[in-house]
Amino acid sequence: YEEMAGAVESMRNINRHFNTGTLPNQDFSLTDLKKYIFHLIDIQEKDGSWTVASSIQILSGDETVEFVTYPSYLALGSLVLVAETLPEESFEGIENALVKGFQFIKLEGYGEDTIFQIIEMVLMLIESGIPPWLAKRKGEEIFYNTTMKLISFRDRLQSRLDAGDTILSYGGDYKSIFELVVSGLAVL
Repeated sequence: YEEMAGAVESMRNINRHFNTGTLPNQDFSLTDLKKYIFHLIDIQEKDGSWTVASSIQILSGDETVEFVTYPSYLALGSLVLVAETLPEESFEGIENALVKGFQFIKLEGYGEDTIFQIIEMVLMLIESGIPPWLAKRKGEEIFYNTTMKLISFRDRLQSRLDAGDTILSYGGDYKSIFELVVSGLAVL
């Protein structure tokens, strides 16, 4: 589990650093980034997901979110970041991987942690620049469902902000997180 969690965190760090312009760098070159992107394209599952688990059959519901859903959102984010930032580069299969990846997005969590998990998923998409990328593709039917799911979630959080309903089941006030998500999805 530690190895899988480390892989997910590494994927997230790649997106964070690439999005802020601190990657590629001397430790992770453009060649490394290209290899990573081709690897993601190669290992995408038939359902459009990516996983860091050797077998998804061994995972519980929460573990599936952490080790299949999160990596899927992060992999999709990497593909979008590369497509947006390095349009001059050719990545064979990236368009097909993007289509399949967006078809996988459901914005569903598991159990009592559902809202926390969905917020985490949306933050991963925001960190990867996916909302502005989707905004440019509003007319493309392939991305319509994902866009509508994100708009619906944004509006749900905005309604909770408007009502002052930002304390979640564990007692923490998530107002600033709700505001961050709503702001990150405002472009849609």
